[in-house]
Amino acid sequence: MLYSVRLAGGKFAYVYLLFEHESIPARFVVLQLLRCMLEIWELHRKQNKGAKTLPLVLPVIVCHGKTRRQAVGLLELTR
Repeated sequence: MLYSVRLAGGKFAYVYLLFEHESIPARFVVLQLLRCMLEIWELHRKQNKGAKTLPLVLPVIVCHGKTRRQAVGLLELTR
């Protein structure tokens, strides 16, 4: 979903919400989200040739599985 929001100072920004539905907690889902974010930014650059900034991307993961698991960040995957 795409939202246009007004920031402090009156400027506008875009917020993209990515909803990933997972039945099993996936350790490397953060890489999938990063790939989606990169595609959004590349499309934004293609559609807005003169843009100097990238839109904010806010990823959200919903997991309905029975196993509870804490989200794994990129830094944790590099250890």
